[in-house]
Amino acid sequence: MTDDDLRSGAVRTGSAWFAVDERPIAADREEVNHLDASPEYPGFDALMGGAFNQDWKDEWSSVDEVLSEALDGFPATRRALLPELLQMRETCSEADVVELLESMSSGFRPEVDAQVSALGWVDRLVQRINALDAADV
Repeated sequence: MTDDDLRSGAVRTGSAWFAVDERPIAADREEVNHLDASPEYPGFDALMGGAFNQDWKDEWSSVDEVLSEALDGFPATRRALLPELLQMRETCSEADVVELLESMSSGFRPEVDAQVSALGWVDRLVQRINALDAADV
């Protein structure tokens, strides 16, 4: 990102850059296009392929820190992500979610990094978003 990007409304949060519409537009100053990986779940793709990229453990101290930086101050991001997560919960198997994470080049493995199954991770994200949204009311 350049100073021009900052003037145009892009801001850095941790290692990711966010545009005015709160969509990650780059990680580690390299442009990222995760929408091609999972067009059905672009918000989930942006979170898991962007914030939880291959180097996330080098950039963040914990899973909670990543989620705080990516979700806590961004209600529009949460509003976009929640329906995707609910749809995934209804239509995806455990293997489907694991495959999605792999297709997004995510460095996050729910069983190892959060001690939950892949579907359990989706549930945890739903719970976190619901709790944040309830606190915002």
